[in-house]
Amino acid sequence: MRQVQGLTREQLKIRFGYIRTLDEATPYLRGCYSTPGAAGQVETQGKREDVAFLRDSPWMVVIRNEKAVDLILCKGY
Repeated sequence: MRQVQGLTREQLKIRFGYIRTLDEATPYLRGCYSTPGAAGQVETQGKREDVAFLRDSPWMVVIRNEKAVDLILCKGY
């Protein structure tokens, strides 16, 4: 979490090479974000949060007010 907390989208790109939007993510990762009871839904309290995925990894970054506030592993949900 400390690796991303407080970073902007541009800073995330610099640190990790590239990030993917929700629309660019795989169907599996989009499912993590939208499936009720899944890790993404639990962590975002069911609200429509702005998120980004780090590279091709299952790590989802929750972004509020243009800054990263949470890091969620989307695996085995």
